[in-house]
Amino acid sequence: MTEQNNKKDDLSFIGTMMLHRPLRISPFALIGFNYDFEKTLLLGIYEAAWWSNGRREFVLKDKDIACFFGSVKKVERRKQELKNEGFITVVRKGMPSICYINFNREKARQLELNSVEKYKNEILPAEELISPIGQRE
Repeated sequence: MTEQNNKKDDLSFIGTMMLHRPLRISPFALIGFNYDFEKTLLLGIYEAAWWSNGRREFVLKDKDIACFFGSVKKVERRKQELKNEGFITVVRKGMPSICYINFNREKARQLELNSVEKYKNEILPAEELISPIGQRE
């Protein structure tokens, strides 16, 4: 019975967080991560939690967001990748230790800007080769 209540509380926390700061999946972050949707989704969740907490470090357990990924292991793996790439920092504090996550907005912004440049340089020139319908040269 208490396990069901805990799951319900976890989902209500996620729902409340999403109401205050809707989840934003950046298409340019998706391009920057080579279309790795799970990694982009996790980055979006961390950004939403960071904004919801007043742009300060926050606590968000892996099991609380595992419903979006299918398992806690997937969350842990993606979280480690984001940590290694510098998008988040994870610090353990207190007894019992609690993981505090801090989102690096500048790093995420730089990923998006680099993806915009990649998009402009690689995709847009190909579109210029196609003439609009009805125009003849």
